[in-house]
Amino acid sequence: MTAGFMATRLLYVGTLLSVLVGASAAIAREQRPAVDVVTLLPADGVTVDVMQPAFPKRLEELAARLQAAMAKDPEWTKSFLAKAKPGEPLPYDERLGLTRAEYDEFLALSKQGGMTKVATASVRVQRAGSRIVLQFGERFQGMEQIELDLEKDSVSTPAGVVSGRRSIANSSQQSATGPWEGVQWQSAGFGEESSKADVSLAVGRLQGPGRGILYFRVRPRTANAPAVQYILFYDLPKPR
Repeated sequence: MTAGFMATRLLYVGTLLSVLVGASAAIAREQRPAVDVVTLLPADGVTVDVMQPAFPKRLEELAARLQAAMAKDPEWTKSFLAKAKPGEPLPYDERLGLTRAEYDEFLALSKQGGMTKVATASVRVQRAGSRIVLQFGERFQGMEQIELDLEKDSVSTPAGVVSGRRSIANSSQQSATGPWEGVQWQSAGFGEESSKADVSLAVGRLQGPGRGILYFRVRPRTANAPAVQYILFYDLPKPR
């Protein structure tokens, strides 16, 4: 384990799956949900489980070839990914570096992923009115501190500010995390003509007894910028 929690190959596989395979298939969203975000956040000093997607080795092999092929033509890759539609895998293209049979295998294997705990950490949480600051520390490279402003409905992250809270309900039993519900702040995505990174923060409640999930992702638009993805599980504060 390095100073941070990053695992580049698995991180890329997870990000690749979310775009190519339509990982948002079972996710429904509505603008400005009436959800008390505070009840979904970890308490100050709580120990969080740092989770990482676990994929079949064959899937990692195919993803590595996809990554190499897509890196050869960044402009085509950008336009190709911009066509992604929720719930639908992107169509096969020979420029993906796989045969059609291999791409079908990639899509099939994507349904076999799960989650594994790779570390634990403590999170500091400070509240001042409508502002909530989550301090993760230097081990969480790219997610050292996040500030939520619930009055302005915005989230400040090391990669930029995102706004516009939406509800999120992942009902898929096949998703790596399992079913969960919560809220999400997300930038416009790769379809937006901008050099800014695609940033997403989601917090929610896992299906089952009292566990929360925090998902933070940064997909850079330039080849030299680092990608970031963290998935945290933790015990939610008990209702008073």
